[in-house]
Amino acid sequence: MSFTYLEGELTHLEIIDTTRIDELVKIFQQKDLHEEAGYSKPLSKERILEAVDDDNQLFIWEIFLSEDRSHLGYAVYVAYDGPPYVFLHFFTDDETQESLARDTLVVVIRGFFEYTTEEELYFFIDREMCEKFEGPLMDCGFDVDDTLPTINHDEEAAFVLLRTTYDVYYGEDSELEEVY
Repeated sequence: MSFTYLEGELTHLEIIDTTRIDELVKIFQQKDLHEEAGYSKPLSKERILEAVDDDNQLFIWEIFLSEDRSHLGYAVYVAYDGPPYVFLHFFTDDETQESLARDTLVVVIRGFFEYTTEEELYFFIDREMCEKFEGPLMDCGFDVDDTLPTINHDEEAAFVLLRTTYDVYYGEDSELEEVY
């Protein structure tokens, strides 16, 4: 899998590999990040090394604004906690523009389906935020999945992007570029 550098129109992503293990440990000390990655407590150095190097089940990228390299946050891919999923963590929610989040998500989606053989990619959000983000996620090709047995659907919403849908949205004959 080669997720080292992913580029969109507005943002680009650079992977944080295990040569920067101390930084990865510090990142996953943050409660919202380690909980979103499926852990109730901070990830240990050993667990991060295992997930990244041994299993290729955890990738974390720094998100940068393409025009001036402003560091916007992190994009994270998790494949050890149920079906593969991604989440985005921006440093400032209030100022994060929907277009930057959408561009980042599209970059991750393309990288995921280009560099894996997985048939589906998930995105989870708190149920209370569902109304705000359902439209943008669906615009990127995700569908609501109310049948996933591994989550509490009263508290969390699951969105899935199937490879077949990806091919329609992002394949050679796609009109997605014309929409955005």
